Amino acid sequence: MARSLTQHAPRHLAIEERSPAVAARPPFHGMAIAALVMGIAGIPLFFSFEVAPLLAVVFGAAGLSQIRRSHGSERGKAIAIAGIALGAAGIALGVAAVLSGHAGSLDPGHLLG
Repeated sequence: MARSLTQHAPRHLAIEERSPAVAARPPFHGMAIAALVMGIAGIPLFFSFEVAPLLAVVFGAAGLSQIRRSHGSERGKAIAIAGIALGAAGIALGVAAVLSGHAGSLDPGHLLG
C-alpha cells in the first residue's frame, strides 16, 4: 500500500488539511456578471445600437435587487453597480452621437462599403 507524503513528512513540513468548518464564499450573481459584460460591450458599440447598454442597466438593476434580497447568499453588488454605470455611459454616448448627427459617421459598417 502506498502511503501519502504527509505521513512521512516531519510535523513542521506536513500539509495542513482544510477544516470542513471553513465556509465557502458565496457565488457571484449571474445577472451582475451579465450586466458588467453588456456594459463593457456596450461602450464600443454605442453608435450602432443601444441594446447592449440598455441590457447592462436592466441586468444590473435586476441583479442588484436580487443580491440585496439574498441576505449574503450571493455577492456581486459592486459588479452590478459597475454594469449599471457602464450601461448608462453607453446610453449617454449613443444619445449624444444621435443628437450631434455623428451616429452614422461612427458606424464602422459605412467604412466597409
